[in-house]
Amino acid sequence: MAKKKILLINPLNQNYVKRLFPPLSLTTIAAYIPRTYDVEILDENLEKIHYNADLIALTVNTYTAKRSYEIARKCHELHIPVILGGIHPTILPNEAKDYANCVVIGESEKIWIKLLKDYENGSLKKFYKAHLYDFKREKVKIPRRDLLN
Repeated sequence: MAKKKILLINPLNQNYVKRLFPPLSLTTIAAYIPRTYDVEILDENLEKIHYNADLIALTVNTYTAKRSYEIARKCHELHIPVILGGIHPTILPNEAKDYANCVVIGESEKIWIKLLKDYENGSLKKFYKAHLYDFKREKVKIPRRDLLN
């Protein structure tokens, strides 16, 4: 059986001509997604967007919210479940929920196993709220920079 594909998107920031730093949040999230999934990171600041995935997750900042919501609408048209996370949905989860199948509130590292289990069972929740990550007690995974183009 083919692996399900998860596409992690860093939406276009129209205020920058070229992005200087890779999306660390997405490489970190990718490290917490089991290797039973095919994971791709797409930075729309550098690459043309596509929707070739079973599940799409976006990291949303306030300055990329409008573009993120456009991408989410397209996902819905294509019947692809979409997850929104990042600082903007964390601050305004009730706004983000109008565009997403699922909103992640807070740091998402510890949430992905539960979220993906619910996704596989067809029981994805509208909200997943993370607890603060304890860097002293938790084993931090190395970001998946190998997924960057």
